[in-house]
Amino acid sequence: RAPRSERHSDAVKGRAQVRGGRRCRSDSHFTHAVSLSSVIVPTVGDLLDFENLLPQLILGLGLALLIGNGLAWQKNRRGKTPKGVEDAQYRPGRVAFLSVVGLVLSVWGAVTLFT
Repeated sequence: RAPRSERHSDAVKGRAQVRGGRRCRSDSHFTHAVSLSSVIVPTVGDLLDFENLLPQLILGLGLALLIGNGLAWQKNRRGKTPKGVEDAQYRPGRVAFLSVVGLVLSVWGAVTLFT
């Protein structure tokens, strides 16, 4: 009779292989893709690209702050007010601060993505 450690299934021992087109556990990590005959099926992490998700969100937030505050500053210079607002106030300090924050976030996100 085999020793007790050898009687457990491969999955219990952590040495399962890719069998029948299913992703199984290996010794140290899960496999990254599943092979179905000759077609490679990517995993969810490969499809969503989690490594670049946070820098993309930071870049998007920074650009939104820059564009939004730039348009507010431009409309104020032309003497226009937002539609549907009776007593709109333009706050130049707030616009400048949020524009600087947007610039910092945009540079940070771009440098992280493209380096």
